Amino acid sequence: MSNDNDGHHVQLVDQPSTDLTYLHPDNVRIGSIGVFAGDWARTGEPARISVGFVGTLIDHSDRGVVWRCTREVADAVVADQQRLRDAERKALAAQGVPGADLDDAVDDNFPPLFFDGDVLVLDETVRCGQGAIDRVRPGGDGRYPINFGWTWTAVDPADCDRIAGALPAFGEHREYVMATHQPLRMPHDRLTVNEVLAAPASDRVDYAATLSLDGNTVGTVGHTRAGAVEFYPLRREFGLADLEAFVRDCRWRGRQVDTQTVLQVLIAECQTTTHLAAAEAQGLIAVIVRDGDDHIVGTDIVLEPRPFAPGDRQSLAELFTGREAVRRPGQNQFVWQVWTGRRWQMLGIVDAPRDPARTEQQVPGADRASTVTGSADHPTTTPDPESTGPDVPDTDGTELRGEDQ
Repeated sequence: MSNDNDGHHVQLVDQPSTDLTYLHPDNVRIGSIGVFAGDWARTGEPARISVGFVGTLIDHSDRGVVWRCTREVADAVVADQQRLRDAERKALAAQGVPGADLDDAVDDNFPPLFFDGDVLVLDETVRCGQGAIDRVRPGGDGRYPINFGWTWTAVDPADCDRIAGALPAFGEHREYVMATHQPLRMPHDRLTVNEVLAAPASDRVDYAATLSLDGNTVGTVGHTRAGAVEFYPLRREFGLADLEAFVRDCRWRGRQVDTQTVLQVLIAECQTTTHLAAAEAQGLIAVIVRDGDDHIVGTDIVLEPRPFAPGDRQSLAELFTGREAVRRPGQNQFVWQVWTGRRWQMLGIVDAPRDPARTEQQVPGADRASTVTGSADHPTTTPDPESTGPDVPDTDGTELRGEDQ
């Protein structure tokens, strides 16, 4: 087994005294640069972290976060694991653990972590059995995703004695941002839709939206009755070329997107925020529908905050689809979700018939849809299913059970 450091070293710097509140864990979102450490790292009273590691938050796992870092910071993670292994070996040896068992005991508590060339290797054979070797290769940008199934968390830089990696300046601490309700990765969140208004029936668009940069209106977006989305700039400082530059840096689940898609996402973000606020103001639960690629395409249905039996969620999804499938004949899958107060959670998925000649009655629930749909202005009425538990959240925020988005 090779513990090759490949000549890479990272400078461990003492915690600086400048204001780093923008790097506080509460401010670290996906795409943000932060400081990370394992849940095992806090020691002493008051608790301190010997080394924090600078990286970018890229995901959440069942056991903490996934973050990405440079080779130099990954080397520091390897060095810290070796420090823990050395300390564990010393402690176990002092307890009289014999040499024959000492190696296995150390490997079980702190598995070997090392570099084999450019590949980061975690060997958990002793802990998990043969084949439990994880090899992590760098991405196209040369950085390594760090998780290993361990419980990593974002930590306050002020709690760290030393920090491995370069701390970003304020304004440079976000590599990218994610849209709040959809998986659109954006270079920044300065560009937003603030208002969506229906257009007169005589207009060539069915609704128009206000596009703002840093809170200042820079143009309008019109959704034509033919289904296209068009941008009409109002200011010289932000024209079509600027919008297209923003779009070039956007990604939808890693894929490049076009300008119309980005504008539709920004509009849907605004509509969803409005939908949530209106539902909450009236003590109702917001419901949305997505297409099969996770785009939000409908934000006008709410539910009364009452418990539902587990099986009734799919029934509600079918009832809702009965109305929406007629309005959206080109959509083949309807993914229904409800707001728990903190996140979107699955209500049900319905695959609509692909036959373009389908009738309304061929869609599941089409004959009953009018009894269960509504808006924040016209609250939903629903069947009174036999309840077996709080499946849809009450107004106090109790979550419904089921698969998270």
